[in-house]
Amino acid sequence: MLVPVLSVVLIIAFVRVLGPKGSRVHPAESKPSGAVTPQSEVKIDWQSPEPYPKALRDPMKFAATEPAQSGTDVQNVQQLSFTGIIWSDDNPLAIIGSEVVGEGQVVSGVTVVKINKDSVELEKDGKRWTQKVQ
Repeated sequence: MLVPVLSVVLIIAFVRVLGPKGSRVHPAESKPSGAVTPQSEVKIDWQSPEPYPKALRDPMKFAATEPAQSGTDVQNVQQLSFTGIIWSDDNPLAIIGSEVVGEGQVVSGVTVVKINKDSVELEKDGKRWTQKVQ
């Protein structure tokens, strides 16, 4: 009983779609039923979001480093921002602020003595210390 009913529905659908050309409406002449008409008095009342707190750091930027001054002691020099180590046996590198440095190079008056897998040995004015990556 279901087969004859579905056959009739299918025939009606084919006749409507493939019927005579005069009965069809040209697509350019038809207007979709869900068309949105522009309104001249539409007002969007968006509010600007609150700014991010200054304490948050932009994750897409390297941490800022301040250059060491000549009168700075070892404690203040240790504030250099070590953001990473690029380790290899033959040429280890450290990322200090936005600079990539190797062993023997000087950054903000501090000499990079040795780069280990998880720390960097530094020297300034004859004083040595080790700083771990943040």
